[in-house]
This record gives sequence, structure tokens and C-alpha cells, in this order.
Amino acid sequence: MTYQALDIKSSPGQQLVVDHAERASRTANSLRLLAGLATPIETTGR
Repeated sequence: MTYQALDIKSSPGQQLVVDHAERASRTANSLRLLAGLATPIETTGR
């Protein structure tokens, strides 16, 4: 897994960190699972 940290010019001291995993790797599959847990559940509008 690799990452890149980008400085936010308008907010000194803050960074945006982007992670990248190789496609079809164990790490990529784990991140996909984790992202699925964070996805909001749609409601039917009752």
C-alpha cells in the first residue's frame, strides 16, 4: 500500500492523505470491505 500526503494551502498544518492499494490485492479487498461498512443505508422514505 502506498500513500501520498498533500498540503492544504488554505489550512496551514493540515494535509489530505490519499492511500492506494494494488488492484485485487488483499489490502485492496480489505479497504473495499471497510468502505462498504461506511456506506449509508438508503431509507424508503416512510
